[in-house]
Amino acid sequence: MPTFRSLLVPVDGSEPSDAATDVAVTLAADQKASIRFVNVVETDKVLASVMPGQGYADPAPAIDAMRTAGADMLKTAVSKAQAAGVKAESKLLEGDCVSCIVADAQPANVDLIVIGSHGRGGLTRLVLGSVAEGVLRNCSVPMLIVKAPKT
Repeated sequence: MPTFRSLLVPVDGSEPSDAATDVAVTLAADQKASIRFVNVVETDKVLASVMPGQGYADPAPAIDAMRTAGADMLKTAVSKAQAAGVKAESKLLEGDCVSCIVADAQPANVDLIVIGSHGRGGLTRLVLGSVAEGVLRNCSVPMLIVKAPKT
């Protein structure tokens, strides 16, 4: 089994993301690895939703709320890792989710990306896209894709 020293774990507050965090913390504790948690605030999508001619809505409060929520998610993930004795850090990123994760993984000397996936298929996947698939297609770093446990 390869040795992993540095894991990158994108978090978004979803069940698959929480499951990926749990797997990453267990793996990092076993491998004596560190974890870098990231959350991406997709400001471009919020700004794109402000349509000219449709009345002006200030996107700043929505973006600030997304930043606050992202920071809270990161704090929770880091606390979980530290409680398990794992060295962890976090970073709040802004932009396109896939691009930000790929860009952050490359210079950080990450050995493994652990990412949650909803496992959607068909039309739902077409409409909503797949961040995990986008990262997989655009990044040379090995990935572990985790689905939320079925309840």
